Amino acid sequence: MDSLDRRLRQLIQGLPVGVRGALGPPPGDAIAAELIGAGRTALAAQLGELRNTLSHGSRNHQDLELLPWVKVVETMCRAHALRLLGFDDASITDGLVVRPAPDPA
Repeated sequence: MDSLDRRLRQLIQGLPVGVRGALGPPPGDAIAAELIGAGRTALAAQLGELRNTLSHGSRNHQDLELLPWVKVVETMCRAHALRLLGFDDASITDGLVVRPAPDPA
């Protein structure tokens, strides 16, 4: 039997290193704090638990609370789609990872 957690781990491991390193909710995210408090520290475990609680209706979140998590999954999907289209890891990372602007001073 295939598990959601195993598949999510595979999907995350299949991402370019730069994209994988940039994935995750922003610091101070309430859902992340809740998931970490429940022992879900790995991103795959957090995504799996969030999916399960939402799909089974055991927890509801406001749309804005879910937005960072939607962005995580969207970035994963885009990275895999770009790889299938033939882009290399460096191009995928450059296109998807937002880096802070350099300090003009």
